[in-house]
This record gives sequence, structure tokens and C-alpha cells, in this order.
Amino acid sequence: MTFSKNDHQEIVSYQRELTERWGKKNIDEIIKEIINKFKTEEDPHLLIVTDMLITGFDEPKLGVIYLDKPLKKHRLLQTVARVNRPMSGKPIGIVVDYIGLFDNLNKALKFYSNEEKQTIVKKGIVEKGQLFKKFNEIKKELETMFSSLISRFDKESFSLALEIIRDEKKEKKFKGLYRELRELYEYLDDQKRIEVNQFYRWLTFLYERIKKVIILPDPNFELKIEKYFQKTLNLIRESIDIGNFKDFMAPIKVDINIFKKIDQLPLTKNEKIVAKMTGLCSLVALLEDRNPIYRSIAKKIKNLVRLWRERGIEYQQLFSEIEKLEGYIFTKANEQKEINFNDLQYSIYINLENKINRDKKVEKRRLIEITQEIYSQIKDHLFPNWQKNKALKNLVASKIRDYLAILKPEFNLNYQEFDELHREIFEFIVNYQQK
Repeated sequence: MTFSKNDHQEIVSYQRELTERWGKKNIDEIIKEIINKFKTEEDPHLLIVTDMLITGFDEPKLGVIYLDKPLKKHRLLQTVARVNRPMSGKPIGIVVDYIGLFDNLNKALKFYSNEEKQTIVKKGIVEKGQLFKKFNEIKKELETMFSSLISRFDKESFSLALEIIRDEKKEKKFKGLYRELRELYEYLDDQKRIEVNQFYRWLTFLYERIKKVIILPDPNFELKIEKYFQKTLNLIRESIDIGNFKDFMAPIKVDINIFKKIDQLPLTKNEKIVAKMTGLCSLVALLEDRNPIYRSIAKKIKNLVRLWRERGIEYQQLFSEIEKLEGYIFTKANEQKEINFNDLQYSIYINLENKINRDKKVEKRRLIEITQEIYSQIKDHLFPNWQKNKALKNLVASKIRDYLAILKPEFNLNYQEFDELHREIFEFIVNYQQK
């Protein structure tokens, strides 16, 4: 707000109150601080302006603008453009027109080139009623995908829906359509939402269910964007007792206890098998550069995911393979504790075991001796950020290579085996230190 010497007494009193509240006499400084708080803090939620901020105010969190002042030509378009700045969880900007200003919009657009129009209004300006039309178009696509399963809240129906989106392309399509639908749902009026609630509730249940089975997204990301979908969250709260749905709402943290967490979810047997496969895949992605055990199974678990997607493996066989990998992880974790190796030492040990002991039947004691010797050759060179020093990096690589060269005749290693063993050991050490 701006002030002048000729202001009415009420305005003068407000100016005095403002300076007292903010502890500043300079009105421009106060205005800057209010605007900065709007951008960076929860309060204020609402800014009331007359001429200020119509141009040059590029704040992505601004989602709604209320127009109650005559505006024409470029000033109208510039004002509308305040809500078009993209932001995660903000699919559209809303303009509430109290005095029919949009009647002048087409005239205002004539002053701009097509490129400028696209920059200012992005995807275009549509009446709110058109959003329901778009919602129904997406609804028809999803009805075609899931057919008679929609609105059936039993476990078996959700398992059948999972089989439909087992194909990676269909899963991607479903996630894209649902997320677009979720954005549109927020802007439907109450009557329109009542019309689609049963359909949308079922889709939301399915989405939350597959998040625990085949998506396992970053829970922090989900929590960040949830606040932008309050009407969806309200619908979930109203339905919390349907089909154990409350058990699906808490995000699953990907850690070494993920198998126990999945076992506690009210999923079908096949869903739990897939959830463990996906969970293990996420765990490997999270830990393979920090933990040699998970690095050693990375290719195996990725291959299982591929086979499941392509329907090249049955659930019972998949269950058996997952159990083997679970057993391997816990066995190796115990072994690492028993021989008292840190992660770097154990990465050397596992690589030796995989490359040398697979066919050569080397005694465990001998593998431990070799591991200790390689580690003793390099440990004093692994300073913080050592891998950023090219000379030091080359030195560590050559130390490992020179010692492995001594082992070639003992274990009858050909050049390819020798080269792969060196690369695997060195790459893990480099990546581990970087992490």
C-alpha cells in the first residue's frame, strides 16, 4: 500500500499502526519485508494490492488472484500472468473475476505475438467448468483400463488391478493419468466432486496401494506435495476405515527393516512378494555404493524385476529367489561382523570371493589374508577427497593392480578376470569415498 499527505484519517491511522507493528518508519522497507514473508513463510497468506505487484512479481507459490478493479490491455494480461509461474504441486493458477474483466481478455491478447502469449498464459486460460470435462476424459481412459474392477474394494480386485499395471508402460500411464486427475480434482466444485467421489476414491486407494508394492517413492517427496491436494486428503480421511486403508497411508522408509514392514501390511501373498522385490531393488539403489553386500546382488535383483515385468517368472519362483537374496544379505552381514571387516575391506573380500573363489575353491582364510594385504597397501592413501587428486587416484589404482598381478599365477587368472577384479574393487572404493 502507498501513502500520501492527503490521505484520509483512517489511512493515516493505519500507517501509524503499521510502523508501530513493524518497528520501522520507512514504509518501503516494511512493504519489502511483508512481500519477502509472503514468499518465504507461511504467513501472510493474502496480499491486497491496488497497483503494486501487477508486474515484476514472479512468485511461484502465488496460486489464486482475485480481480475487483478495472484493468485493460497489457495490464490485464500482466496481472493474470502473476499466477502462471510453475511450482511442484501447483498444476494451474486460479483467477477469480468479480467484475467481468475476462470480457476484455481477447482484446488484450491482440497486443501480443503468439510467442509472447504462450510465455504469459502458458497452457492457456480456461473456464473452471472446462476442468470437469477434462476430468471426465481421463476418467474414461482409466475406466477402459480397469473396467469392472473399479469401485470394488476387496484385496482380490486390487491384485487384479496390479496385474494390469504390471506392464511398465501401463504402470507409467496409470501414474500419469492419476496424478493429472488428482490435480483436477482439487478444482472441482462440491457437486462435481460428489458425482465422481466413488470412482476417484477407488483410484486413490489403488494408487496408495501400488506405492507400497511397485513404486515405493521417496516418502519425503510425497509428504511435500500432499499439502497441495487437500481435497484428496479429506476424501482419504473420510474413507480411512475402508479396506484397512489407514495401514497404507504411512510412508514406508527404505531401510534394512523394509521386509518386516511389508509383512505387516494387509496385502495379498503375491502383492507382498512384489513389494519385497521392489523394496529390495530400492534398497540396492540406496546402498550399493556404500555397502558391498548390496552391490553384489544389484544385477540379480534388476534381472528379477525385468523378468516379473515381462511375465517371465511365476510368483512362487519369484518368492523363492527373493528369499534366497534375503538369506544371502543376512548371512553376509553376519559374516562381515565375524571377520571384523569394514565396508571397504569387505568389498575387496566379496569381489575376491566372486571372481576367484567361484571356481577355484580357495580357502576362506586365504581370501581374508589377501583382503588384509590389499587394504594395507592403500589405506594410508585414502585421505578425504583423495579421489579428486589425479596422482593419488592413479597411485591407489596401481597399488591394487600391482598386488593383484602377483596373484595371477596362483589362481590362474586370465587377463579379463584380472581386469574385471581390479575394476570392481577400485570402482567401489572410489564411489564409497565420494558418497
